[in-house]
Amino acid sequence: MLRNRVGFVAANAPSRRDERFKVEGLLHSTSLHGIECAERFESFEARETPTTLANMAEQMVSVTREIKASPEVIFELLADPARHADFDGSGMLQQVRGNPGRLGIDSRFRMDMKMGPLPYRISSKVVEFDEGTLIAWAHMGKHRWRYELEPIDNGAATKVTETFDWSTAVFPKAIELAGYAEKHPISMEATLERLAALVEK
Repeated sequence: MLRNRVGFVAANAPSRRDERFKVEGLLHSTSLHGIECAERFESFEARETPTTLANMAEQMVSVTREIKASPEVIFELLADPARHADFDGSGMLQQVRGNPGRLGIDSRFRMDMKMGPLPYRISSKVVEFDEGTLIAWAHMGKHRWRYELEPIDNGAATKVTETFDWSTAVFPKAIELAGYAEKHPISMEATLERLAALVEK
């Protein structure tokens, strides 16, 4: 039976995967009438060392679903930006721009987006990567979208956790005031449902 879980991480709970991760923030910095969002990541480096800010664990929300497919199959979709719009549950992703290829650490890719009637573009960078188990990307706002895969049933199925992490956002308060912490889990649940539909047989 498939199980969904939505919840905030407790303030003092250890962060996922040895507390290596925490980052990113800011609303989708929409640009008027499709003007492209800034694509500057020169000073944005992937972080692989623990961050110990006391409030970090409060600034992320996760959704988990068990999917009847191997981690390898699911990870191939996550690592292919050309497929991201296929499982996006927000309805905002339109298509990838260009051909960025398979993602790895420090890979960059650009997406055509749409918020209501407003089109825009966003540039993202892969900031966490562990082949087959972890991938996360971030754009100029520095909040992260993270996917963690854990094999279950001897690898026949996978526990997939999607996390929206704004713990090192440029403007974390803006995210909170906009209510994204409450809104995003709805589209995150839809994302995992669409992901399951693509890979389950």
